[in-house]
Amino acid sequence: MIKSNFSPINKIYAPVILAGFVIFLGIMTGKLILANKIILFVGIIFLVFVFLLYHKCFECLILFLFIINGEFFYLLPRLGNEKNYQDALFPVILFIGVLFFIHKKAHRKEITFFVFGFFGITLLGVLQAYFYGQPIILGLKASKNCLIVLIYFVFHSKDINARRLFDLIIIAGVCLAVLNNVQFVLFDKTKIFYYENSLMRAGELRYFVGGFFIMFAPMVAFSMYLSTKKKIYLIAAIYVLATVVIQGKGRAVMFGFCITLFGLLYLAGRLNFKNMVLIGVPSLVIFLWSVPILQQSFLGKIVELSKTEIASEKGNVSIRKVAYAYYTNEFLKSPFIGRGIWNDLVRKNNPENMKHKGLYLSDIGIMHLFFHFGLLGGAWFVWVVLVCIKQLKIVKMRSEISYYVISAYFMFSLSTIVTLDELLSKRTIIFFALIMALISQNSLQYKEKHSIE
Repeated sequence: MIKSNFSPINKIYAPVILAGFVIFLGIMTGKLILANKIILFVGIIFLVFVFLLYHKCFECLILFLFIINGEFFYLLPRLGNEKNYQDALFPVILFIGVLFFIHKKAHRKEITFFVFGFFGITLLGVLQAYFYGQPIILGLKASKNCLIVLIYFVFHSKDINARRLFDLIIIAGVCLAVLNNVQFVLFDKTKIFYYENSLMRAGELRYFVGGFFIMFAPMVAFSMYLSTKKKIYLIAAIYVLATVVIQGKGRAVMFGFCITLFGLLYLAGRLNFKNMVLIGVPSLVIFLWSVPILQQSFLGKIVELSKTEIASEKGNVSIRKVAYAYYTNEFLKSPFIGRGIWNDLVRKNNPENMKHKGLYLSDIGIMHLFFHFGLLGGAWFVWVVLVCIKQLKIVKMRSEISYYVISAYFMFSLSTIVTLDELLSKRTIIFFALIMALISQNSLQYKEKHSIE
């Protein structure tokens, strides 16, 4: 029997609230059209679409929010003077918040400590910058992206069908990889993405769009393969991963995926010491035999480039060393609570904005957490990770697929944490919120089942 999601009281008032909302929506839509407020009208339609997805296909809504977070993967031009589409997440968070408190399951409290803890240290970061001379309002604007963590409550407001969600993510990842391939091959002949940033590495074009989403998709696909044994997922994982490696040419990304794939194979019981010897030794022999050939490939060129940068202390390796030295020195000036969150609009005495020297916090991974929030932020982060690892035992009992996906997410993020922040950065904190919601829901379902038994 399917249990209702609404309490008896909510069953009475929910239709009334819905009817009132529809009437209000109709009146406002008419007024906006008459007033030629097209942007606001589009906003109303957008919220109606979100409302329908929320009730008809919650997993589709989650995917839609990830697409928004990824700037619609730059497939759409900018609207007016808007800087980014990611801001559209905030009205969604507010809108779903109303439904969240109507919904019976709004009273869940599992693992919500990470949200409140993050807000606590964020507030301290704003106040710390204020004490150093930055106006409060600028600090709040600079910390705006931290509010995206509230989307955790959107993800947590309804039960997530993990398999359906993961299938949607894989399909979107494959489609995005195809578009990336076409753009890469026809780079000088056509324009698919409204994205101008292209780089060169080792004399070859480095271009791919999708951010962490297109890296998350092969993790999900490989996890689905391990759980279901269906080869279609393995093919999808290999294809999207090949796109990320060949077009992105990110050294930390390659290293992270090596750790993640071997880690997943170990967790799935596909890899042990005997298998490592049987597979590893022949692989090493083949690798050594093919070194002359590999040196002419882009992988060989990347290896040689890395050796050159380390030996000469030039390039990305050198600039990251300088960035670590600078931001570590700033962190040590206030090691307990950090230097605070700074707005780029502040030009005077801003210890964070070093763009004029070519230094970026985004280049040195999780170091931004210590710079902004000090050891207090670091302690919060370690606490959250340890709790998540502990909860993974429960997740495994409830959902093998979710267990592999969550494990892959943490293995990749933690193995690349020195140079990449795929946990709490502006574009990736939404993934962190989803992972926490999946852990929370599996934990809750486990407790409910055993309390009944």
